[in-house]
Amino acid sequence: METLTASATNLIWRVLESYQINPEPFFQELNLELDHDNNLHKQIPVNKAFALWQIINQSVKDKCWPLRVAELWHPSYTSALGYAWQSSKNLKTAFELMERYIHIVGSHLMIKVEETESDLIVSVIFKATSQPLPQQLEAFLLVLVKMCRLNNGDTFHPKAIHFSHGIQGCKKRYKDFFHCDIHEQKKQNQIILSKEMAYQKSPGDNPELLSIQTKILDYFIKEAKPSELSTQVRNLIIERLPTGKVKDTDIASEFYMSTRTLQRKLKHENITFRELLTDTRLQLANEYLKSGSQTITEIAFLLGYSEVSAFSRAYRQWTGHSPNEVLG
Repeated sequence: METLTASATNLIWRVLESYQINPEPFFQELNLELDHDNNLHKQIPVNKAFALWQIINQSVKDKCWPLRVAELWHPSYTSALGYAWQSSKNLKTAFELMERYIHIVGSHLMIKVEETESDLIVSVIFKATSQPLPQQLEAFLLVLVKMCRLNNGDTFHPKAIHFSHGIQGCKKRYKDFFHCDIHEQKKQNQIILSKEMAYQKSPGDNPELLSIQTKILDYFIKEAKPSELSTQVRNLIIERLPTGKVKDTDIASEFYMSTRTLQRKLKHENITFRELLTDTRLQLANEYLKSGSQTITEIAFLLGYSEVSAFSRAYRQWTGHSPNEVLG
C-alpha cells in the first residue's frame, strides 16, 4: 500500500480553511486527524490523501487553488527533508536530496534530476499505482518553485515549466507565479533550470546543519525492517531529540497507543524504551563528537539535554570518558 506523510493533511486543512470551508467533517468521514507535530513517521494511505485533494477540487470555486497550496506550504511539512533542503549548498544539491529522499514523504512519488550542457532538468513522477488530479501535479511544481525561492530569493525564475496535461484556465496566473514559459501536453512534468541558477550558492548553505538532517533522513531508510516497532521508535527518537520531547509518553502518543502498550510491544522485541533512548543518544553522540563539526553545547542540544552538564554526566556514565576527551 502506497503511503504519504500525514503532515500533508495539515496543508490540505489549511487550504480548505483559507476558502472558508470547514475541513473537520471531511476528515472525520475519512477517519483522519491533524498531525500537529509534522511527524514523518505518521503515514496515511495515499488514497485518503487523494480523496482530500478531490474534496478541495470539488468544494473550492477557485480553479487555480494549487496557487494557494504553494502560498501556504512551509518546510516543516516535510520535516528533516525540508530543513535539509534549506541548508543545501545550491539548488542542484537540494534537488539531488529530494531525488534521494522523496519516497520518505510519499512512497508514490519520484524525482529525477538530469543535467544537459546548459540546463538542470527536474522531473516529477507519480508511480503508476497512483492517479493524481492534474491540480495535484500543478501544486507540486508550484511548491517546488516556492522552495527554490525560499533558498535563493524571490529573484529565482525557472527557465521553463512542462505539464503533462492542459491547464484549465490558470495559465496566466501560473505564468505570473513562475515568471517563465509554460508548456502543456508534454511527456513529463518538469522544472527546467539554467545551470547558472542551479549552481548559484544558496544563502542558507550550512554544511553542519545539512549533515545533521541527512543523518536523520538516512536513519529513516536504513535496512532494518520497518515492521519492527523498535526501529520505528528509534527513528522517531532521532527526529524528536532536539525538541526534548522524548519521554515514553510522548513517543507512545505518536503511535496512538498507551505507554504500557508501547513498553509491552517493545518487550516482545527484547528491548525497553529506556535502552532504545540511551543507545540512540550514545550512537549519535559518538558520531557528532568524532565529526568535530559541533560544539559540546550544540551536541547536548541535539541530543535533547537542556544542560551541558547533564549530557557530560550521562556520556561519562556510558563510556567512562568525558565528551571533551572524544571531541574530534
